[in-house]
Amino acid sequence: MERSNDRVETGVDLGVGQSLGKLPNYYPSVYDFRNGQPGVQLDGKVYGAYTGDKVYGENTEDKFLIRPDMLAMSIHGLLNDFLGRSAAADGNDSLNLQKCQSISDCSSVQYCSADGEKAVCTGSKVCVCCRSHYHVALDDAIIPSPNNGTGVFIVSQDDTGVTPMYTEPYWSNDIGVQVFRASNGAANWTLGIGISVAIGCVAATIIFKKRLQNEKLY
Repeated sequence: MERSNDRVETGVDLGVGQSLGKLPNYYPSVYDFRNGQPGVQLDGKVYGAYTGDKVYGENTEDKFLIRPDMLAMSIHGLLNDFLGRSAAADGNDSLNLQKCQSISDCSSVQYCSADGEKAVCTGSKVCVCCRSHYHVALDDAIIPSPNNGTGVFIVSQDDTGVTPMYTEPYWSNDIGVQVFRASNGAANWTLGIGISVAIGCVAATIIFKKRLQNEKLY
């Protein structure tokens, strides 16, 4: 449903993003348009940010686009469905939510427009008030490089350096990298001592068994 809503609003079918077919590993890939970074489409080209001579809106295909992965899209829809119902009802338990097949069916909904809010169609096929929003997984100091494609970033000149910069990396599920704990000298000594103790215990057990047999106690 989230895919359908985005297609109706933007006129572009971006699919559902990265699938949930495999568990993630710990290899952070590039944050770009295919992995959730928003972009602006001008004359058919997607930029991370644009400050050039082209005027946004002159072309009917000019749009702001975002393609989240399937997990983010699913959570976005679930939150809208859960939180948007109470917002639409606003204390009116008897309110019947309008049925829908896409977001275009919610354009005439009154219980959201009365408060200046937008109604969206959820996976439950009902119109609710929009309560869920995406956010950019980057520190404010890290901004898209103007007039370049997505996946290219610079540090903002307005950053005062008061706090450390951070990111929320996208975890790739197709690289296949495995992570192991790094061992040091202490770990090697521990392994050696453990092997020695194990050998000693086995030897002591064999000797003790033979003595019991010699004494006819076994």
